[in-house]
Amino acid sequence: MRKSHHPVDLDHLSGKLALRSVKRLLGMAGLGLSLVFLLFAVLAAQTTPAQAAELSAYPAQLTTAPLRVTTSVASTITPTVTPWTPPANAYRISVNADGLYALPYAYLQSAGLPVDSLDPRTLAMHFMGKEIPIWVTGEDDGHFDAGDQVLFYGRNVDTLYYDGLFAGRNYVNDLVYFLSFGAGNGLRMEQVDGTPTGAPAQTVSLEPVLNETNYWYLSEYPRLPLIGADHFFGDWIQARRQATGTRSIYIPVFFVDSTVTGSLSIALQGYASGPHTVNLYLNDTKIYSGTGDWADFGNVELTVPITPGLFIHGATYLKVELANLMDRSYDKAYINWVQIDYPRNLIAQLDQMNIRGVTTGSWTFATTGFFGADVGIFDVTDSTQVRRVVNGSPSVLSPPGSQPDAAGITFGATVTPDTRLYLASPNAYKTPVSIRAVTSMTSTHTPVDILATDNRYDYLIITHSDFWEQILPLADYRSDDYKVALIDVQAIYDRFNGGMMSAGAIRDFLGYAYANWSGAKPAFVLLVGDGAVDMRNYAYDAPPTFIPPFLASIDPFLGETAADNRFVMLAGDDLLPDMAIGRFPAGSPADVITMVKKTLDYEYSPDLGAGAKNVLFVAEAPYEGDFWEPFDYYGASDLLALGFMDAPTNTLPYLPPAYSATRVYYGLNCDTEGQNPANECRALISETLNITGAMLVSYVGDSGPESWALEHLADKTLISELNNSTKLPVVLSMSALDGSFHNSNVPSLAEHFMRASGGAVANWSSTGLTWPDFTGQALMERSVFKHLFHDNITELGRLTVLAKEDMAAQDPDHRFVDLLDTFTLFGDPALRIKLYQGPWQGYMPMIGR
Repeated sequence: MRKSHHPVDLDHLSGKLALRSVKRLLGMAGLGLSLVFLLFAVLAAQTTPAQAAELSAYPAQLTTAPLRVTTSVASTITPTVTPWTPPANAYRISVNADGLYALPYAYLQSAGLPVDSLDPRTLAMHFMGKEIPIWVTGEDDGHFDAGDQVLFYGRNVDTLYYDGLFAGRNYVNDLVYFLSFGAGNGLRMEQVDGTPTGAPAQTVSLEPVLNETNYWYLSEYPRLPLIGADHFFGDWIQARRQATGTRSIYIPVFFVDSTVTGSLSIALQGYASGPHTVNLYLNDTKIYSGTGDWADFGNVELTVPITPGLFIHGATYLKVELANLMDRSYDKAYINWVQIDYPRNLIAQLDQMNIRGVTTGSWTFATTGFFGADVGIFDVTDSTQVRRVVNGSPSVLSPPGSQPDAAGITFGATVTPDTRLYLASPNAYKTPVSIRAVTSMTSTHTPVDILATDNRYDYLIITHSDFWEQILPLADYRSDDYKVALIDVQAIYDRFNGGMMSAGAIRDFLGYAYANWSGAKPAFVLLVGDGAVDMRNYAYDAPPTFIPPFLASIDPFLGETAADNRFVMLAGDDLLPDMAIGRFPAGSPADVITMVKKTLDYEYSPDLGAGAKNVLFVAEAPYEGDFWEPFDYYGASDLLALGFMDAPTNTLPYLPPAYSATRVYYGLNCDTEGQNPANECRALISETLNITGAMLVSYVGDSGPESWALEHLADKTLISELNNSTKLPVVLSMSALDGSFHNSNVPSLAEHFMRASGGAVANWSSTGLTWPDFTGQALMERSVFKHLFHDNITELGRLTVLAKEDMAAQDPDHRFVDLLDTFTLFGDPALRIKLYQGPWQGYMPMIGR
């Protein structure tokens, strides 16, 4: 029995209860955090091992405040793949299963290939930038005729992932292959002689069966690896005190050999404190007795041998039993996956067969069970170097369990346990999910080649093609001040991830541009398109992902969350952004039209009227300190509204005298009896934004994904009722979770601010919990006020970068390091915040204490 432990350095029951509450919170509209946060006391001061390792070099980058030490280009990131440009006359082919794919004449003709004029000898196939061999029937005459076809071996995303050969399975359901023609002769499958030689007969193969379902998303587990971990799980098992809980899983096995040992592996995720004990039964026979197999919120992989005869053709069930042997209220674990390798006779199923796991040596393989002629044999040990096994001997046999007159083929091969052979008749040839010509959107702002080192651009717009026309007006406008590169994100995927969606591909491209393009480094990046955590629609009816979130386990409580900062964390070994990045969280072309219009109207407008000199400060009631140190949200807000940067001298107010502060403080000057919902505060916020206007809105306090505070100081209903499109503010939300655009089930508050015709022109908010200490947010917001009002830096993206740098420089103990990743800018990073330009005559109502 093999056992592999993956512990997690977290506290136990109290911490887990808190995380469970947060999972519930993420799926519920408008749930505030005031009560939930009390459950985080034990976890508050902890840092995960991954974060500790990642922070090891962090202090060296913070020796100069407020800006970092400049880092050389030599220390920039290296792309995870070698950039590759698809050849001319290329087509993307998407596949979703392991097997032999056929591209006949009619199929390629309907896809637009010039089948009557192309030379089939020039047909070539690439996967992840590498040419792979194919088989083109009838190509020798130099003509692609009606009976000719292209054959290649394609892979499934998940099996390739579990083979350790593909890391990006969280993003896509299909793998992409590139078919091209016209650029010299393509690579062809090598032929290997399979003539039977009289070697000993081999009648059994180990057939792998993977059972994996993904019903539940657990952001908090596993904690490692930091990026790319599998956070989706199948069924859970719960056992009450001194009791057991079970799950039964059907395992499809057929044509079982009863003389050879097999194996079973299972991956489990703990979800309660204390040790976990698991017992495994195969068809009611106990195959594994657990004795505290792993503990707490870690994960484990168990592998056990299966005695010959336990697998039953068509009727094999695994029972997983969780035994709660401790004096605790419950134990719980999730099943991640189950894989078995069972001994199978060499009988085809659905006209195809896999042979693997055979003892090293030269063997004669006699197969049967095929109902189509011309059975092909392929060595797919390396699926990028597939070889054809030829000269096998066809036969007609009627083995037990097969249909009469089933066809077979006998061949010889020298193999090892790692050898993989695949057999298929034409009946089993697969058809791709899709085939499309390789094209990317272009404009006058689009680089001819994004890999060219003589590119000189300082403002990058990366957009999904669905939003190309809608984003063009912003590209045109920004080109007055910047050298704008408008790039179809598919062009990035093609060159940096073999045509497949990936956050890593976008980061690799930005790193490439940062290190290799000429002139000054790009300063601004705008991502155009929303993205969800469940990009494969495992567990939720998720909206489509247009630009993926960069997911990383960087939040001390939530674990995995969106960290767009990682797209631009390019130089050196620190966690600070090297470009200013923003996102339009658009789910439709109409959303992009709205966000572009708001941005352009804001910049074209000569001023914001009375709102040009007004800042709206919204605060929740102070935290009383039930578990942690008390925190005075009123005081934090008042420091910016009324306080000074140079205390106790008090000559430099954060908010200059030309500006007015409108303060809406829950429990102090509105809803003083603790009303819920906070209708008085909501009315004051609406009145200020609709009538007076505000250049900035500052919020400090608790929040959830969809509302500020449990009392709903702001939510989607309030935003939908705003008619402030001519006096849009920039929102600074120094809180938690309201920037969670990556949630698969509900839009976040930040998205509502951006998608509404009113609302805000931009929003800076968090995708994480950002607790238990508000100091980090306070430091960042003070930095924004300093650089905006006193240094006259108005580009919003620059302000957010400076705020993170300033906060990090004042955080030698790295208590707030998660804020570098979780605080996300929604809006154009090059947006120039409108400062008050002159005297304004009129009456400004002030809501004070």
